[in-house]
Amino acid sequence: MLDTGAVAVTASSGLVLDDGRTDLSGLIALADTALYRAKAEGRNRLVAVPTQAQGIRLSPPAPGAWESRTMQRHHFARAGLLVSMLIAGCSAPPQAGTNGAGDTPSRRYGQIDFRPCTLATEGASANVEAQCATFQVPEDRSRPDGRRIDLRVAWLEAGNSGSGLPDPVFFLAGGPGQAASEVAVIVDTALRQVRKQRDIFLIDQRGTGGSNPLSCLGADGKELLMDEDAAPSEALLREYAERCAASLKGRADPRFYTTAEAIADLDAVRQALGADTLNLVGGSYGTRVAQRYAATYPQHTRSIVIDGVVPNDLVVGGDFASTFDNAITLQSEQCRKDAVCSKRFPVDTRAQLRSVVETLRRAPVTVDYRDPGTNAPQQDVLTPDSVVGLAFAFSYVPQCSSLLPLVLDEAAQGRYAPLASLARGATRSMDFQINRGMQWSVICSEDAPRYQAPVESSDSLVGPEVARAFFAACPVWPHQPAAAAAAVPLHSDLPVLLLSGELDPVTPPRYAEQVLKGLPKGRALVARGQGHGTLTAGCMPRLLGQFIDTTDAKALDASCLDTLSYAFNTRTGRIQAVADVGFRAEDGRITGLLGPNGAGKTTTMRMLYTLMTPDEGSITVDGIDAARNPVEVRRHLGVLPDARGVYKRLTARENIAYFGELHGLSASRIRERIEVLSHALDMADILDRQTDGFSQGQRTKTAIARALVHDPRNVILDEPTNGLDVMTTRALRRFLLGLREEGRCVILSSHIMQEVGALCDHIVIIAKGTVMAAGSADELRTQSGEPNLEDAFVKLIGSEEGLHA
Repeated sequence: MLDTGAVAVTASSGLVLDDGRTDLSGLIALADTALYRAKAEGRNRLVAVPTQAQGIRLSPPAPGAWESRTMQRHHFARAGLLVSMLIAGCSAPPQAGTNGAGDTPSRRYGQIDFRPCTLATEGASANVEAQCATFQVPEDRSRPDGRRIDLRVAWLEAGNSGSGLPDPVFFLAGGPGQAASEVAVIVDTALRQVRKQRDIFLIDQRGTGGSNPLSCLGADGKELLMDEDAAPSEALLREYAERCAASLKGRADPRFYTTAEAIADLDAVRQALGADTLNLVGGSYGTRVAQRYAATYPQHTRSIVIDGVVPNDLVVGGDFASTFDNAITLQSEQCRKDAVCSKRFPVDTRAQLRSVVETLRRAPVTVDYRDPGTNAPQQDVLTPDSVVGLAFAFSYVPQCSSLLPLVLDEAAQGRYAPLASLARGATRSMDFQINRGMQWSVICSEDAPRYQAPVESSDSLVGPEVARAFFAACPVWPHQPAAAAAAVPLHSDLPVLLLSGELDPVTPPRYAEQVLKGLPKGRALVARGQGHGTLTAGCMPRLLGQFIDTTDAKALDASCLDTLSYAFNTRTGRIQAVADVGFRAEDGRITGLLGPNGAGKTTTMRMLYTLMTPDEGSITVDGIDAARNPVEVRRHLGVLPDARGVYKRLTARENIAYFGELHGLSASRIRERIEVLSHALDMADILDRQTDGFSQGQRTKTAIARALVHDPRNVILDEPTNGLDVMTTRALRRFLLGLREEGRCVILSSHIMQEVGALCDHIVIIAKGTVMAAGSADELRTQSGEPNLEDAFVKLIGSEEGLHA
């Protein structure tokens, strides 16, 4: 039994310490929350800054490989601007990986055979279990007998069972150059309502991810690098592009990696799946792909959602200077309207940015700081371009742009370490985000021929050199001009939902309004205070589900978007992360914890298993005071935390045994417990396999067995079924019910309302650091007057912010 007596935790807030001075040079990311250790006057504070999942991006070209990962000193210069502009969030860049499922039989959808795979988005705490396949298409459709290339196709099954409606969703990634499978976690989050009824397909566009990527490789098979110490001038960019193009000979012809070829691939996959119509969801550059597909195949298009809208006639890259300037101006205005922000930062962000840039233009600064990824000492040259590039990158996401007033204020006072640290984090994160060759194939074919340099403005933060660098590779990159029809605005009677972030620095709301003119059944929504990519913001996932279900954009009640707010990291001092949280978890019952992001739920769980200590109140486990006897309390607990990696070089059996030894169990007792747990979790067939290559479900089973090897009476599980397939989920739920029947005390954290309602005897809803309601599922429905638990949850916490978590 666990009992919490009105516990409270107080933590530092924001990145500004009591004396107003901050050293951010030691940025280190931990688990799925970015924990920044801020040091001032010899005191260390832990500052929690929630990360945001990577969005779907429209990105200027900037090979991350151009910056060495191992060098101790390098030159940011213009590379800082170009490379940083790729960042779409504060978290790590997305990566996708698939782990084979051994002898698991394939499943067929239409004419395509799929096998189980695990898709990961780096920076997210969970993976997505999917079905993956390759599908062959001709590289050059005018030569069907010529080279054929594989497309990676990932299938997220409807309702986790593959019994979806006949009109699936095709998700179209951004960039250009991003692979759809590498943002699977974001897609699964954004389309969680849609997925209840429809299958979702992620098709890596040709030239990206697992679809014959246009990777620039040397003779040794390693990625080609540019001169690490030189700013990438236009001449250097062209020279690199020439080497890259040469390396592709025999593997790919870059001329055939354009939007036109991509939409032909999409329709070929549609036909192979046997789907008559599709629902298209595209982000950023993916909105161009969606519009082009709908114009070419209107009879096979049921509905369209486009987020971060790119008009067909827009020259991508040609308008970055003005859109970025407008976004920074809007951010400055919002800070001026906020009393705390304007008081703390009296010089507005735009003016401060210009001041810092001018200072560095007169004399670039050599800065000593610590690498945010390795904590190793670094020394870099900070230039005007790297500062503007960082501002551009961080303006993509409000939670990141809210850091700008602080770090620019620090720089204005001669303290450049925070800027250098953030810029380093930006440049070192680029390697996996965008396929540069594929991006060049698109922009050189479709945008460069239409680019006309704008009239220069002396007041602009970004000059014409950005666009020139954007298209610098085109004179030497193999391409053929796109047909004029590619730039014709979309005119269609199809239902279209257009989404924009109010503060988007690359695809502002005015772009969506421009496209809306040709869409009589369209509707444009603007997400207040949001940047580039809004699919997961607030109640947007529910709105997406309603629109794709009804295809009526105009009938949507979008008032829930009004609850979105602006982000400012302005507070100094201390705030309470948890205040007055009290509940009792009884033996022989499953107690569920529900709460939105930032509610204090994870903090509460960490207090329960003694990772954190409350400032006041008490926690007892089987009558033992957690504050006075934390070691003894841990002996009574089995914990499955949110971050639950396994030792990849060990077998599942060795992982479990290792934890048994840590608990002081004898060898015979360990063998006995492994036998019991492997039977209960149905993992006998994987016990003696190395965990490297395990699926998400297999890793979770191993982690649960490891947590319970010492036979604890109290079990704490943080989202145990997150990312699991339907069969593994059902088996795990049966296991949890078995724990309850054995009389154990089980505390379960989950965002799956159906799961909480079915499993939990008692549910505690936490929001804003306090308990908002508690009771059984039936009692909560009665309290709220709502017929289902999800609606009851929303009503009881007073907003929809937690539904997409």
